[in-house]
Amino acid sequence: DKITSWLLEAEEPWVRWDVLVRLLDRAPDDPDVRAVHRETMEYPLVRQLLDDVMTWPEPPITNHKQAKHPLHKLGALVEMGLTVTDPAGRELADRFLAHQDECGAFQSLIKIPRAFGGTGESRWDWMGCDAPVILHRLLALGVRDAALTCAADQIAGLVRPNGWPCSGSIPKMRGPGRKDDPCPYATLVALRALSLSEEHRRGEACRLGAEMLLTHWEERAGRKIYLFGIGTDYQKAKIPLVWYDLVNVVDVLSFFPWTHQDPRFQDMLKVLLDKADDDGRFTPESVWMAFKGFDFAQKRQPSPTLTLAVERIRRRIGSYQRAT
Repeated sequence: DKITSWLLEAEEPWVRWDVLVRLLDRAPDDPDVRAVHRETMEYPLVRQLLDDVMTWPEPPITNHKQAKHPLHKLGALVEMGLTVTDPAGRELADRFLAHQDECGAFQSLIKIPRAFGGTGESRWDWMGCDAPVILHRLLALGVRDAALTCAADQIAGLVRPNGWPCSGSIPKMRGPGRKDDPCPYATLVALRALSLSEEHRRGEACRLGAEMLLTHWEERAGRKIYLFGIGTDYQKAKIPLVWYDLVNVVDVLSFFPWTHQDPRFQDMLKVLLDKADDDGRFTPESVWMAFKGFDFAQKRQPSPTLTLAVERIRRRIGSYQRAT
């Protein structure tokens, strides 16, 4: 396979690790896999990410689109192979587990202005657009604990017939949308978290959430939902998976087999796959400057990490179809 061979020759060690483990099914304790994992964790740019995420819970969340926040940088690190078997992964997991609301949601330091229903001060709270992100990070790190089951049940219980609403532990806080509308971003991150939950992955909550994302694509020429539209910026190929955009949505939906033959998903997938060059490689069309220096934070040449992200989607869809 031409793409696999190209990825195995990548300078970026996390790409080679991912190919070995996720595409070629090599065991995590395979000597080659362990060696490239060590190389990844010692890579200068990755070491900087590790330093950055270890500042959590600081800084407080003030904007969920800030790619530089430790929760988003941790998302990139778990894709690169960070787990609880690594010292940083274990320490972060313990920090997350120490802050859980009585209803099950994991909390963050959040600073919400008084004008939006907050106090203007940093305090431990949760919102529907950050609690699922923490749950996903814990599951992706390999944590298996009853606290995570409780958190997943809580998230699944918040869904409405049209997806996940704007919600949280701050009674007066609500995003910039109609009261009865779903929040596209909250729906996306809830689905990502529950995609790693064996109990909920095939449940009704995920079906309702997936339908919201598919319907939004189908009606993309209409009004925005909670200020989220589907236009030019949405459709640009971009990683890591920080915000509500094409790669993030297609990646999430690929975990749910019943979406794969849906014409709306097929349409989204075609838009993404048509961005490949003649060799099947993908070049970023937009970047998060918080990841400056990485191969996916430039728009000049094909990115092994972005190409790998799309290849994983393709393989995931293929494996589900073969299984059914």
